[in-house]
Amino acid sequence: MEIRNDKQGLLLAHRRKRAWPAQEILVLLNDLAHNFITAFRRMVLTDTPLAEFGPYRLIQEVFNIPGEVVIRDERLVELRLLETHPYARIMAEALPRLWR
Repeated sequence: MEIRNDKQGLLLAHRRKRAWPAQEILVLLNDLAHNFITAFRRMVLTDTPLAEFGPYRLIQEVFNIPGEVVIRDERLVELRLLETHPYARIMAEALPRLWR
């Protein structure tokens, strides 16, 4: 996946910042988001129907699954995804790969 392809998914078609430092930060955040999406696809979505999704579709459809996070003693205890979402089951089965 190329960073150029991420622009649409990250809604960054144009840099809207006039100040040079703000543009630099925007580019760095774009790089960070690109690296996150690439690593997430490689570590979590491999061998799932979502593996072929592009950045736009991942951000708009997969990363926006409604749910709840349960945190106790500053630790993630449980992640509850909305069961009726079309990709919730796939993500529930794939997310444990992050902790291996």
